[in-house]
Amino acid sequence: MIPLLYILSKKILILLFSLVISNNAFSSEIVVSIKPLHSLVSAVAGDNNSVSLLIEGSMSPHNFALKPSHAKLLNNAKLVFYIDNQLESALKRTVIGLPISVKVVRASKFKQLKLLPTRAGDNWEEDGHDHHHHDHGSNDVHFWLDPNNAVQMVKGITRELSMVYPKNINTYKENAKNIIKKIKAKDSLIKSQLEPIQDKSFIVFHDAYQYFEKAYGLNTLGSILLDPELPPSPKRIMQIRAKIKSMKPHCVFKEPQFRAKIVDTVIENTNVKVGILDPLGADLESGPQMYTNLLQNISDNLN
Repeated sequence: MIPLLYILSKKILILLFSLVISNNAFSSEIVVSIKPLHSLVSAVAGDNNSVSLLIEGSMSPHNFALKPSHAKLLNNAKLVFYIDNQLESALKRTVIGLPISVKVVRASKFKQLKLLPTRAGDNWEEDGHDHHHHDHGSNDVHFWLDPNNAVQMVKGITRELSMVYPKNINTYKENAKNIIKKIKAKDSLIKSQLEPIQDKSFIVFHDAYQYFEKAYGLNTLGSILLDPELPPSPKRIMQIRAKIKSMKPHCVFKEPQFRAKIVDTVIENTNVKVGILDPLGADLESGPQMYTNLLQNISDNLN
């Protein structure tokens, strides 16, 4: 007969082990908001740190709903990287309330970034602004889609990691050199790939590609959504439909983070092609290679 004390001791050990596993599920040294930024942080950190991705899959950072598990992951981190309050609006209050032991880094504050102003005018907003009241901010925060900005982001990430983990500074610098070299090589390749389509026009789902367009000399006629947090008004749908009929764009692009039905409504009774552009890489595997794969994915879909 097995002694009762032995049975109780075994159950206690199993319970303690389960608690440890449960806590580890919500524990990571570094937490990063979106895939492209997570990729650059992972590339610099290498095997020195555990780096967790907060917003996975096809969720949009514009309307991301923070869960208790996400809050716990953030509270247990040493470093948190995110793009900007304007993009990950759900994180704004959360990061302010994090313990002082958690260092929060807003990537939009990195040095030497080339930030572009938020676009205005008929292609990007309605007359009178009566449809939406969301604060878009003065700058467009999709800056990671310019490879030159990605290089500056890598440098900023390297500085931040080196301050928190100074013993790894040489490794971080070496990793940064390697990823910068890969970004520049990919940039050069994509320039040659996209040069033949610079005269082709297209319409995007929401205004997330300004940096990519400027980097590669592309021609965008406008966006379907004026505000990624609000559906398009009937007036906006009519405007885009009229633009499609009059200007005959090469393609209208949908995004995996948003309902495709809106695009179907806009292109109804037209012969325009429909494609997919994704500024976040929802279907790409996360990790150090994801950023250059993202640039290539956008280039391939534009072609």
